[in-house]
Amino acid sequence: MSQSQGSICPTFGALPIEQYLLRKWDSTSSLPTNQQRDQLIQAFLREDDISAFTSSTLDVISNGKQKLIHKVIVPWRSQKLRRIAEKYLPDDPLGELFGDTEDHWWRILDDASLFDTGDQGWENIYNRFPELASPEVCRTFNDGDIAEVKEEVSAVVTSRESEEDDYEDAIAHVSVSSCWLLVFDRESFEDEEVLLVFREKSGNVVRQSSVKPGDLEHIPHYIMRGSITESGIWRDAEVGEKYKSKGKTMREILPGMIAEAE
Repeated sequence: MSQSQGSICPTFGALPIEQYLLRKWDSTSSLPTNQQRDQLIQAFLREDDISAFTSSTLDVISNGKQKLIHKVIVPWRSQKLRRIAEKYLPDDPLGELFGDTEDHWWRILDDASLFDTGDQGWENIYNRFPELASPEVCRTFNDGDIAEVKEEVSAVVTSRESEEDDYEDAIAHVSVSSCWLLVFDRESFEDEEVLLVFREKSGNVVRQSSVKPGDLEHIPHYIMRGSITESGIWRDAEVGEKYKSKGKTMREILPGMIAEAE
């Protein structure tokens, strides 16, 4: 770990999720601290826009807020995890692709004491590390995304009428954020395959695919060329629940686009 980057901790209450917890906390609730915190973390992950919680200038913290910080935030996760979380902030989404490996110590999440989810799915890590879900401030499928979908469909469909499948494929591709995830869990080592997860702005799975370790070296080339959707890794991938034909996201986006195209 680079000492210059890995030893300075963010101020308690400064990270977006911490600002969210402090503002949304209900001190009159009868829920146990852990339960209310877990519920608020899930609500944070569902927020369409977190810009209100990304201020780099903290207000003067009252005694009441200090007590809340020590009750809710300090026991929640270690300083090491908070230092890692800071690297996933919206103002510097995932840093540079290239550079010294030492400078990217926070990309490899291999500390079992922090990231082992046991028999639970890998997505359970969001409960203690919601920053991993997405570095995006605005998480909606916006007008720019819709325009990009139309452009992709037009480029693919030249000699025939566009079909629903064309829009589904384009919506999935456009939805994918730049934050891909490689999951090395017990199953990966048993099957000698790594899970490559393509996620959208809220951290939900768009597609996921098992990849042989020997094929991992090709991934940076796909990133550079923007050609991942032309590969078998994408075409043969399992579709995430929300991005299936009857999934929540497709039900929200697809009908309007189809109607507009008719």
